[in-house]
Amino acid sequence: ALIGPIADLFSFAGPPENERAMEGLERLFTNPDPWVRGVAQVLYGHSEINKGDYHRESEEHFALALVEFRALGDRWGSATTLAGLAHMASTEGDHERAAAYFEQALADLIPLGAAEDVPEMQARYAYELWMLGEREKAFATLDEARRTAERVGTDEGRAAVAYHHGEILRSMGEFARARAELVRAHAVASGNSSAPQWLALIT
Repeated sequence: ALIGPIADLFSFAGPPENERAMEGLERLFTNPDPWVRGVAQVLYGHSEINKGDYHRESEEHFALALVEFRALGDRWGSATTLAGLAHMASTEGDHERAAAYFEQALADLIPLGAAEDVPEMQARYAYELWMLGEREKAFATLDEARRTAERVGTDEGRAAVAYHHGEILRSMGEFARARAELVRAHAVASGNSSAPQWLALIT
């Protein structure tokens, strides 16, 4: 049931495919399988974020997905959903809530050994800690994210670490170092394995 919408969603072909994917996911909100319902809700919410078209309904999609995943004991699904809630909280300026969501998400994700997803989440968590004034913990978390990204070797992980490091440096007024990190993030994200929204975010 999920194959069609996911194929459209990750084809990056253009608006028609994206709209078809969103419609397909929406039809799955009432699927009898709770895992399918949860995945459809979380993918729908993340897709709205990637389009820059998120609003209060997006948070409701994540909340519904979280209920499904927690009932199933699916820690990967819970972590992915919590990351979406964290993004929305951060965008609204609620960095305390965002950090709490990321902390919960990492607690679910790290024991699973899903290393590919960890560096980006750690880097985003580091940024939220920085915004809360927890400087030492922020840089320790960022260093751990960098080590994880190098160990895993994914372009998106390395780009995420460089990007969030650059944003922290920019907020410190260290503009030359910030630019160097952002240029590095852009160069890494230009690889074939990165999703287009990463380049859009960095640019």
